Parts: sequence; structure tokens; C-alpha cells
Amino acid sequence: MTGDSCDKNELNNSISTQLIEIAKDFGLKEINGEIPADIVTKLIWSLNRESGKPVAFLIDEYDAPILSHINNVIQAKINREVLHTFYSSLKTAMDKNKIRLLFVTGVTKFAKASIFSVFNNLRDISMDPDYHNICGFTLDEFDRYFDSYLPAILEYNKSMKFLPASLKLSAFKNLVLKQYYGYSWDGKRRVINPYTLMNFFQRKELKNYWFSSGSISFLLKYIKKRPLELTDSDLFHLNNKQLDAIDVNKLRLSPLLFQTGYLTVAKRTSAESFLLKFPNKEVEDGFNYHLLSYLTNKDEDNKEILDLKKQITDALMNFDADQLSDAFTRILSWLTYFEQSEREGFHHAIIFAVLKSMSFKVTSQVVSPEGVIDFLIKTPKNTSFVGEFKYEKLEKDPKDDIETRRRDKLQKAIALGEAQIAKRRYYKGLFTKGATVKCLAVGIVGKNDVAAKIFDPPPTWFPLP
Repeated sequence: MTGDSCDKNELNNSISTQLIEIAKDFGLKEINGEIPADIVTKLIWSLNRESGKPVAFLIDEYDAPILSHINNVIQAKINREVLHTFYSSLKTAMDKNKIRLLFVTGVTKFAKASIFSVFNNLRDISMDPDYHNICGFTLDEFDRYFDSYLPAILEYNKSMKFLPASLKLSAFKNLVLKQYYGYSWDGKRRVINPYTLMNFFQRKELKNYWFSSGSISFLLKYIKKRPLELTDSDLFHLNNKQLDAIDVNKLRLSPLLFQTGYLTVAKRTSAESFLLKFPNKEVEDGFNYHLLSYLTNKDEDNKEILDLKKQITDALMNFDADQLSDAFTRILSWLTYFEQSEREGFHHAIIFAVLKSMSFKVTSQVVSPEGVIDFLIKTPKNTSFVGEFKYEKLEKDPKDDIETRRRDKLQKAIALGEAQIAKRRYYKGLFTKGATVKCLAVGIVGKNDVAAKIFDPPPTWFPLP
């Protein structure tokens, strides 16, 4: 279903052409037409008549005609109706015992009522316990079939100086599993993506292979329109109702990320809800790379991006607020092609996305006993930053000096962020043995003016007046 679908005619032609080609493969040259529902009916009846047996009908990427128009609801609905009519004809064939098996796969689970409402006998096996291990290699299978190949691959990486000469085989295996292992549908049993694993053994390098197997353009388009959802405190939580109610009119980022494989089940928190996480390093790094490139309109290897990452890293490691302010300002200045919203959450989301693309552990909208922390950053040197964003609009007023007003607004935003961190004691609980804790207030004015302040937690544990 990944053919052309820019309009109703294109989608009909794409499906019809494929069905006619399938008919030719079976020697049924007389089957033709322009309406997919009619063609597939003729095809199934003819195959049944020729063989005397019901057919197996396989459909891959059923949702592609909808996903490709995720930001064009009108066209998505038109394509949905084309698919609905198509599946109606399959339902008729099933009722007549012309189809023995219908197997449908796709990325997202759009509300069954919208496309498959004609079916009352389709079984959704997406989260079925009997099929949790169907899509990849388990750890036992990895040990059984692939363990013997690891020593040679480790030696190759050592000879190429990709890995230290002193690295032990057990440590190398852990690196491989951290990179590729982790997909789960119940939070207990986990598997490795076969496509990724085969590429790893063929190319012998710990790289990200999964993203070359498909496009995330529809997700990036969605995030561009709704960047605030990146910072949603519920991003890593999902319930059965959300999972079963995907509709083009009510899309949410969390179920989309889960169904497309960017998030997986960390654990089941109840019979109805799940805690999500990135399945492995490959997926998290790849997602952040593509997101950063898309948001800034610059390639990951672009010198400006590399310089920016180094600047942010140096600023955080050296507690240099001026350098950090400059880096955040540069980020927002690259987003002029965006439909920028003058809201705190928008700017928060963009900066958060850039930080996520780096080697820091960054979490957003962290719930604490005193309130919700905008973001936490943990650097490799065991330093934690407790961060608060504050946004101030820059109204146009010809009567005063705009630069003075801009500076005053930035100072006000910083002061508000600093006061909130202190008053709500967000830093409490972060004082672990050997850890350094810093507070970070980020003030944003207008579309791309940023100031930051890095400071020590106040000496008192009590709220300020």
C-alpha cells in the first residue's frame, strides 16, 4: 500500500495496478479494471475457481495512504474511504469462504471502526501474549545462533581501531545488546530487530541500521506541527484506550512513537496501562539525529551542528552560562522557517530536542513532590542540572528602547526561573553520593533571544517567602 496516494485517483490506480500484476503472475490476464474493490473480487474468485481452494491474502503497510497525509486530514479521510471500500470486498470474499487467511500489517493502528468496520472476525494480535516474540530474536536465540560469530567481529573492530584492543568479549557482547536489544510488548520478554542484526553481522560495525529500512518523515512532520508534545509528561505513558483509538482527527505522539517502534514497553504498570521507553541505543540515537536534522534544517555532520554540540557540552561541563545562552540563541535563530509560536512550551520543546540529540541524559516534565521540573540534565561526569524555562513576550512599543526592554524582559524571566527552582526545591533528592547538582534558569524573550544562569542550589532547604 506504499504506492502513489496524492489523491483518490492515484490511490485507486496504484492498488489496481498491483492487483492486475498479481493476476498476471497467476496467468489470469483477463482480469482488469480501475476500481480496486472490483478487481480484487474478480482476482479472488478466479484463483478460487482455478485451484478449488480458498486463498491467503497478505497486505503490508495498510496505513501508508493515511500516514503519508498525516498533516492533511481531508486527503487522509478520502484515502481512508478508498481503503474502507476495498476491505468491504474482502469481507464479502471471506463470508463466501473464498479467503482462508487475511493477514494485515502496518505501522499505526488507526481506529478499526474507520477502516475495518465491515469486519467482525479480524483478530488484532499486536499486543497478544501468544505473539510477543514473533517479530525478532530473543536473547536465548541470539546466544544459540550468533554467539559464535562475535569473536571474529570483535577482532575486526580492534584491527580497525574502532574499539580498544583491551576490550573483552563479554563487554563487547554487552555493547551489541545495548545497541540493538530491547523491543517488548509486555515489558518482560524482549527481542532484537532481525533487519538490524543481519546488517550488523554483515557489516561488522556497531552502527545504526534500522533507520535505513524506512522513513520517519510523517513523524517529523507531526512533531513540527506539535513540538509541545515532545515535552509532555505523559509521553512515556500509554493506556489501552489510547492504543485502540488512533484516529486521523485525534492523533497523539505517544501512541504513534510506540506503534512505529521508537518507543517500546518498559513495563506494564497495570492491566490497562504501560510505561514506555526507547528500546535501545540504536533507536534513541537515530531518532534524535533525524529530529535534530529536521528541526534545524541542517545535516548532523554539518560543521555548525558539530560546533554547536561542542559549545553546549563545554558550557555545561564548565558551568558557563554565557556560552550556553549563545548556543540556545543560535538554535532558535535556525528555526525561522518554523511556524514559531510565542509560547514557553514551543521554545522549551525545540531546545529539549537538541539536548536529547547529545550524549547527555535529558528528561523533561519531571514530576517532583513540589511540582513539575521543566527538565533534568545529567552529564557523563555525574553532574545534574535542574532546569526551568521562563518565557516573556516582547510587545511592540515605539515609545521606548526595544533593546532595553528586551534586556529587562530577559532578566525578569531568569529571576522568575531562579525563584521557582528555589521555592519548590526541585533540587531536593538529587544529592547522591559524589554527585554535583547545579540549577539552570533559562529565560526566553520573543522568538530567539535567550539568557541562562547557572547557580548552586540555595543553602536552605526551606521555601523562599
